[in-house]
Amino acid sequence: MNVHIRDPARFREYVRGHLPSIALHGGRVLFRSDENEPVEGTWEPRLLVIHEWPTETAFHDWYDSAEYRP
Repeated sequence: MNVHIRDPARFREYVRGHLPSIALHGGRVLFRSDENEPVEGTWEPRLLVIHEWPTETAFHDWYDSAEYRP
């Protein structure tokens, strides 16, 4: 998914609010960067975030959770 952040302060608030919910469901953020340089291909994401989850079910449980919903 390509995301364009229009309000950086609000986005930081969003991230702070969701990091605990990610951990609560067994996930973690492995990498995030807004300074990306592709070495191959043409995709140039403005922001790249990679999560790790113990299972696909854990990810869906988080994504559908009351903690993530706001």
